[in-house]
Amino acid sequence: MAPEVSYAGAVPSWHRQRYAQFFTPPKIARLMAEWALAGGARTLLDPAVGMGVLARAALARASNLQVTAIEKDSVILRAFLGTKPDFSRVEVILGDFLTMEFCSTFDAVLMNPPYLRHHDLSYDFDIFAEFSRKYGVQLSKLSNSYLLFTLKAAAMLNLGGRAAIIIPTEWMNANFGSAMKLFLIERGLLKEMIYFSNCSEIFDDALTTACVLLLENSAP
Repeated sequence: MAPEVSYAGAVPSWHRQRYAQFFTPPKIARLMAEWALAGGARTLLDPAVGMGVLARAALARASNLQVTAIEKDSVILRAFLGTKPDFSRVEVILGDFLTMEFCSTFDAVLMNPPYLRHHDLSYDFDIFAEFSRKYGVQLSKLSNSYLLFTLKAAAMLNLGGRAAIIIPTEWMNANFGSAMKLFLIERGLLKEMIYFSNCSEIFDDALTTACVLLLENSAP
């Protein structure tokens, strides 16, 4: 049984909904890993590791890869640790990616960030104003958390680094998505986007649209 299935059966649905925990299907995780690692990445960031489906796909593809896996929810992190990841290749961190400071950047990013609406985000500072200042865009205070994750993770790519990020498609038609469009276009990051039809049921336990952003930091 897949770790994600075991976790979903053991943890109350209200907890998974609170942290917006919807797991990437393995076949999509493999597709994302293929893109992100095609350039010979040696370091990879997964800022919302969950049960580790993206990390597993990446580690299976690259034998010399070092993964930094971050998770805010201690419940799912304990479950992830119970899968016994290879700690010689995986650094596991309990923390909120959005507020963490980093001294390093990464060759690759794989990410399925939480889909939390603005009213479910609680910080003792104006996170939208802070991200607007830091990333040079004007963020709406109605922005979903996945937009914040995408901005920060994309900005942490090394030159030549790649990212594959699965998120809903609503940002493309919502006013709050304009900041991310500007960010991706101005930096030349977006190379391709895989769009799943509204008729597709990507996540077994959630009705949501989905797309995969394929990014590359090719700017000089």
